[in-house]
Amino acid sequence: MSNHKKSLNIGAGKRSHADIDLDISPLDGIDVLGDMHQLPFDDNTFSEVYLEHVLEHSVDVLAVLNEIHRISKEEALVYIRVPHGLTIRGIRDPTHEQYFSLRSIEHFCTDNNLLPSWYFDKRFSLVSAELKTKQPNKMTDGGKLQDVIRRVGYIFNRAVSIVANKEPEVFEPIVSLTSYIDIEWNLKVICKK
Repeated sequence: MSNHKKSLNIGAGKRSHADIDLDISPLDGIDVLGDMHQLPFDDNTFSEVYLEHVLEHSVDVLAVLNEIHRISKEEALVYIRVPHGLTIRGIRDPTHEQYFSLRSIEHFCTDNNLLPSWYFDKRFSLVSAELKTKQPNKMTDGGKLQDVIRRVGYIFNRAVSIVANKEPEVFEPIVSLTSYIDIEWNLKVICKK
């Protein structure tokens, strides 16, 4: 029996860091064409699942999390990154169907029984939840002033994320002052039957 940890990147696009890259669009480098709401894989297949800037495009988060739970092995790790729902980046994309806060995922975790079991009977354990910023890419045609503005914006966003991570209940609303802060959730699949 192999000890290889099989990984899946859902909504891979042009980002590949898994054994299997799945996307709904037929892009170069995609291994499997498929929809995150009905994943074309057997039960208990993956040890790691990645969703980077994908879940906010879902029309049914419950269906996606059910599918992730189904295809994941017991104690599989699930890495999810979404734009914060209060940021400009979170709200300006018209293809976003969902808007998240740092604690949104807790509804699906054993650490918090916010949803009754008849609503969502699968469970994850929350390993970590954190607000993250991304360093801006080097400007190529915007000029030095725009480059300075982007870098100052990054420093501001980073400072806000540091403060908001310390006391999310108090400081998370100030995230709306930023342009680019993501939420990163690391989960573990539990309660497989």
